[in-house]
Amino acid sequence: DLSHADNCIQLYEQLQDQSIDILINCAGIDGEIRDIRDGYDYHTMLRTIDVNALGAIRMTEAFLPLLDKGTDKKICCVSSEAGSIGNCWRIDETGYCMSKAALNVGMAVLYNRLRPEGYDIRLYHPGWMNTYMMGAREEHADLEPEKAAELALNSFFRERKEESLLLESYDGSVIPW
Repeated sequence: DLSHADNCIQLYEQLQDQSIDILINCAGIDGEIRDIRDGYDYHTMLRTIDVNALGAIRMTEAFLPLLDKGTDKKICCVSSEAGSIGNCWRIDETGYCMSKAALNVGMAVLYNRLRPEGYDIRLYHPGWMNTYMMGAREEHADLEPEKAAELALNSFFRERKEESLLLESYDGSVIPW
């Protein structure tokens, strides 16, 4: 549970003698879909932000000593187009959208801080996957989870040409912030 720093620290302690080259933050939850006129569930919204945004920060902070010992020093985060302010089209899922926007800006700050130390940070939108994220299998989704994972790993391991942090999409496009 990434909403508890102790869990991240305990995992680090189990691996503290290791080095890692890449940390992939892919945990995420989606809260209730509610319209503002129906009343938001702020407890659920805060939990979504805590897991989706702060969870990645907690994991990164806990594992930074292992990444420091690694050679690639990559921090990769599964984000979403839902976190784009410049391309926002949604009318609900406010907490989820806010959580992904917070993840993106949190990683932008870490990018600015850690890039001079040789770190590479990547944000990735995996597309709409045929998963149970909303409680039932998304039968009409664009991608099966296995294909989405393959595309994500290809993006995470490809040589980086950009000199800035981007939100990359599974289809190769760049999503505006």
